[in-house]
Amino acid sequence: MKIIIHRGTKEVGGSCVEVSSHHTTILFDFGLPLTFECSEDIESVTPEPIFTDIRTGKKNIDAVFLSHAHLDHFGLIGRLPDNITIYMGQATYQLLKFADRFTPNSIGLFNHSVIEDMVALHIGDFKIVPYQMDHSAFDSYAYHISSNSKSVFYTGDFRGHGLNRSLFDRLVSHPPKVDVLLMEGTVIGERQEESFPTEADIQKQLIGICKETKGTIFVSVPSQNIDRVISLSKAALRTGRKFVIDLYSAELFDRLKAFSPDIPQQHMPHVRLWYPWIQRENLSKSGLKWVMKKHRQWKSKLSELSDEIRYSIFMIRPPFRKEIERNVDLAGSVWIYSMWRGYLSRSEPLKRLERWAKINNIPFKFIHTSGHAKLCDLEKLATALSPNVLVPIHSFHTEQFDRYFKNVKVLQDTEVFEV
Repeated sequence: MKIIIHRGTKEVGGSCVEVSSHHTTILFDFGLPLTFECSEDIESVTPEPIFTDIRTGKKNIDAVFLSHAHLDHFGLIGRLPDNITIYMGQATYQLLKFADRFTPNSIGLFNHSVIEDMVALHIGDFKIVPYQMDHSAFDSYAYHISSNSKSVFYTGDFRGHGLNRSLFDRLVSHPPKVDVLLMEGTVIGERQEESFPTEADIQKQLIGICKETKGTIFVSVPSQNIDRVISLSKAALRTGRKFVIDLYSAELFDRLKAFSPDIPQQHMPHVRLWYPWIQRENLSKSGLKWVMKKHRQWKSKLSELSDEIRYSIFMIRPPFRKEIERNVDLAGSVWIYSMWRGYLSRSEPLKRLERWAKINNIPFKFIHTSGHAKLCDLEKLATALSPNVLVPIHSFHTEQFDRYFKNVKVLQDTEVFEV
């Protein structure tokens, strides 16, 4: 068995891992670098030489397995030949279809097959067992890959403090036999000192702010962060507030409703739906007016919701600013930023939203927890799996792993490692 990390030995994002035998080659993730901008040529960020080898037929790929629906893990699958089957969870498939239609990150057609938690698949020489994991991306998986009495465990991205932390506990309580552990270490380095509240702690903080705030609670959070969306919805329910969502969020939540009863839906009594002008325009230009028709019976105008919005949790995006300002009383409101802080310095739209909040005297509050495992949970997983070799991945500081873990082997991108 051979392992090649084509990208990820010295960075977070752009993940691409190859596991091969004499007769079978499988990729785990095929993602975009975190530095990628939509205006860039996507071909300029494909991992090389593997991408050229695949496209020219020099390398045959028998399957690709996705760990989860974050762009740095799936963003390049649309560039793969369409005869390659992409394996993923059912909810992940729904998330990718949504991203392809409603975000700038077009994926295109791809051949997919659905995996299930703990249900083994056989591809050529390999047996692959998916392990559902706790992560900020809904429906995330790690993979145990075995062949000829040797095995590799690829964690993908994970944590042990979200709503699905019992999945992490299950893994460390009943670990598989592992020769090589490919373990993410996003927080290794300067991020080790970050606060890691549980998602239950986040819910308590949100409830506290709901009780102490007289006006609207605006929240910046990705709709795909389902854990956080559920926390917001529950905080609204428990404090008698409405939860105001936009059209794109309503469509995404509708697509995921079969996977959790806690995902808010537009027909629920505490949920209110509005159609932002920018979303209406984008859907019309893209020939997707059917989305507006689909949810029409539940929509309200902001002007009609003015009294309820005053006592609501309101999901806000940067382009909504002016429309909100014209229709909503901003007195007594707060702005909760519920994402990684780094995006505030990177994103011009978020900077504009931050300036808007300051101009309107809306206090800023940061309520968030990492989507990645804290150091003690990384140590817990490494101890439980007890690999002969631990290979760092998805980290800017792989050189620091041997301070905390045993049997560390730091690889270079494209280096061949034999198991």
